[in-house]
Amino acid sequence: MQSQTMKHTNTSSLKINPDQSTYVRILRRTDTGFVEFLFGINSSDLMVELILPEAAFMEFCESNSPTQLTSEESIKQDADILKWQFGEAGVQE
Repeated sequence: MQSQTMKHTNTSSLKINPDQSTYVRILRRTDTGFVEFLFGINSSDLMVELILPEAAFMEFCESNSPTQLTSEESIKQDADILKWQFGEAGVQE
């Protein structure tokens, strides 16, 4: 199996159609300067997890003007994830 090298992507090429609403939920900032976050298009119900260097994240947000989820929205999202995984809100194994 060949290893693949990750190349730096110009985040301005990652601009979403301005007619679509975008959402961001920051999960954490690492000690090595990366931002781990969730990103959704047209809904915060279905989001993908991404990681970018801090400067690229800022550029990405500047290009796409996402709505950042509030603490309350994040708590609701976490409860929905648990419900989806375990069938009942707040139930963990």
